[in-house]
Amino acid sequence: MSSGTTQKTSRLKRWTAIILCLGLLTCFACLTSVDHTPYLESDYFKQTLAAIENQTSAGMPPDPSTLYVGTGKTSIIPQITGAAKQVEQGTFPGLPLGGYGARKGAAATGTLDPLHVKALWLKSGEMEGAIVAMDMLTPPFEMIDRFREEVSKRLGLPPGRFFFGATHSHSAPGGWAQGLVGEAFAGPYEPGFNDWLMERVFESLESARQSLQPAAIAFAEDAMPDWTHNRLVHEQGIEHPWLQSIFIQPESGPLITIGSYAAHATVMGSGSMQFCGDYPGHWAQAVESETGGFAMFLAGGVGSHSPTVKTKGHAAAEEMGQALASQTIQQWKATTFEKKVPFSWVEWDIFLPEPHVRLGGNIRLRPWLSGKLLPIESSVPLPGLRLGNLLLIGTPCDFSGEIASGLREHFLVNGFHSMITSFNGDYVGYVVPQKYYYLNEYESKIMSFYGPSTAPYLTDMIRRLGHQLMGSIE
Repeated sequence: MSSGTTQKTSRLKRWTAIILCLGLLTCFACLTSVDHTPYLESDYFKQTLAAIENQTSAGMPPDPSTLYVGTGKTSIIPQITGAAKQVEQGTFPGLPLGGYGARKGAAATGTLDPLHVKALWLKSGEMEGAIVAMDMLTPPFEMIDRFREEVSKRLGLPPGRFFFGATHSHSAPGGWAQGLVGEAFAGPYEPGFNDWLMERVFESLESARQSLQPAAIAFAEDAMPDWTHNRLVHEQGIEHPWLQSIFIQPESGPLITIGSYAAHATVMGSGSMQFCGDYPGHWAQAVESETGGFAMFLAGGVGSHSPTVKTKGHAAAEEMGQALASQTIQQWKATTFEKKVPFSWVEWDIFLPEPHVRLGGNIRLRPWLSGKLLPIESSVPLPGLRLGNLLLIGTPCDFSGEIASGLREHFLVNGFHSMITSFNGDYVGYVVPQKYYYLNEYESKIMSFYGPSTAPYLTDMIRRLGHQLMGSIE
């Protein structure tokens, strides 16, 4: 072999070794394995317990007393035509819809249904706060952050006295999220939209607070299995078919209804480019038409649960919404109201595991790199309130209907009903049962942001929060 050939071979080996070393270093810097540490042994669990230690006590349940309520409702349909953006008037030309990546950020073309932010103000003795339901994919995270900064100054209550939820319509306004993942789901970011939306929230809350009057309350639930199914594991999994309703009858005035159901609001497919409330919007319209009152919808344990419909589209959304509303009306006509009930409210900050953006198998991105892709938080609020023998608890995620079903049984054994909702204003991805973590599915692989211990950890914290609201310790 000539000396020239030998030198070329030597250089090739050196470059190969360098490239391999760089590749290994890159893998080491960017990749790591999934953390399987049980949450009971984790630092984040210990941090959470320490943070809530002073709040957690057995205590006595609050005394039953008269509940005062008021409602507010404000349209959140922006103007999408106009020569220029005008934030104060809510004019945002080219604003996208939020909900489907397949739309590729295309602009909305019109309006099919009314969309609102709805507020219910609750007061009993010294305790007061509000439930806010938005006809959107989720309460926008940036808007919620700004709201928490402003609310004490503007309304005189701490942020922990406001319980947020959403219908999870995939045909509501988008443009409210920054970053790669946010814009994939909500379309191109529109500066100013969150500010405009926040003012609509405050407008609804102020109206609700000004209309307080004494009221009686009732709760009902019925299984409606024909309209939802487990989309993650199908017949192998558990379904959560319960249509749940809170009825509040003011002393003078029409009925107030809060409804919840575990099915994604995806009856309107990605091909629809107009603002639409999907089946929850049609449920609310039908209930309000029948009662002459006020109806708000909170998405339940929609993680892993999809609507069961024969076709997509507006007619199908209307059919499903009206079918559920018909059952809600039957519940109302058969229920018994209580004039005085215990009312309490708790919100905990729960700390989170490291982010787990899983590439496949047992390999994930390191946390620093995950933070470049996702809006990573170190902690999120977990709110809950008690109305009589009902626990209303809001989760920061697409919460699994399977887990919600198990929690429902747990609280029933303890003499309480539970309404567990998704999308409380923060977002940690999908939370599905731990046994499904390694399924090669959208919910379990792509959208499970915080690792395999998230589900048992969050489930435990919901149980603990519920027991504090009940006035007992497990």
